[in-house]
Amino acid sequence: MKRIYKQIAFSIAITLVSSNLYGEHSIRRSLDDQVKTLLEKLDQITVVNAHGEESVETGSARPDVGGRSWYDFIDLLFWKSKVSGTKFAYSNSRFSVNQPIQGRTKECEFDWNAGIRAGIGRNFNHDQWSANAEFTYFKDGGCSRLIGGETSAVIPIRGPFSQPVHTAKSSIRNKFINLDVNLYRHYFISAALALKPTIGLKNSWINIKQIMKYNDGESLGFNTAETTDRSKFWGIGPKAGIDTTWFLNSGFHLYGVVSASLLYSYFEIEQFSKLTPSGDFDFLMKEKRHRFIPNIQFNLGLGYSRFIRQKRNYLEFRLGYETLYYFSANQMLELREFNGTFRFDNMSEDVSMYGVTFQAKLFF
Repeated sequence: MKRIYKQIAFSIAITLVSSNLYGEHSIRRSLDDQVKTLLEKLDQITVVNAHGEESVETGSARPDVGGRSWYDFIDLLFWKSKVSGTKFAYSNSRFSVNQPIQGRTKECEFDWNAGIRAGIGRNFNHDQWSANAEFTYFKDGGCSRLIGGETSAVIPIRGPFSQPVHTAKSSIRNKFINLDVNLYRHYFISAALALKPTIGLKNSWINIKQIMKYNDGESLGFNTAETTDRSKFWGIGPKAGIDTTWFLNSGFHLYGVVSASLLYSYFEIEQFSKLTPSGDFDFLMKEKRHRFIPNIQFNLGLGYSRFIRQKRNYLEFRLGYETLYYFSANQMLELREFNGTFRFDNMSEDVSMYGVTFQAKLFF
């Protein structure tokens, strides 16, 4: 608004100064025409807001493809999981579980794997709002091993078996599914900077399964001690975030996306231990519980976009680094021995997924 008023004042001043060169009739006509033009421009960029007051309208940053309202996108993910609380054994410099203990712990390492995210959205006329829904599927796993030496032993730390062994092996799997529904408005705040504040609903599933096997100990003989832990997580809750786009030259842009959510979550947890080749199991514990789980997500990278087919479509590509972080999403059971009896506690460990995300988006 101040900028428009300055333009009006400047035009009037110029017109008054030119009074030495033109007649009074010409001055009045020139002044009237300039004021009329400026008022028309002012009407175009002002709106009456929800409070009934006049304010400046921000220009929409969504591409105009001839009035058509739909767009879809697909993301190719090359991610890796990180699950805390997966330590399954430690090494000791001598064949004993007693002190002194000198060694190192071993946890599961995940492999890099591919995933996919797909979505569809629609632009609305109401205050130039937009909405979309996106579905993400990612699954990966890994395997780790710890082997004792001639003068050292491996000590199990998961399950009921705690005697020294020669070999400990653990495999793990993480299955992640996510569904987001978002409502946002994409608008310019300057000639080359656009913001997209977003609110929505996040719905996540995380299914973690870890299997640990211990072999070749004096107490085991030819048997194998095996423990399986499962943590199934489902959560739903509100989401809020913002997407910033910094436009460069020749269609390129930098972007940064950050969001946070608080999920009301339900867990199904199980620990099952057995000694093979015998068919009997030693422990089978199950639990169900509810918790609030916070989540943060960010994506930072480089994009390229352009109109195609005589501005009937708009194509956009993005390549960036993305991270999803779920606090306390691993609630597996942890077995402890106390005064000759076994006690079970819940872990409260974090789960994250991170890596490279490539997106292709088409407005049509």
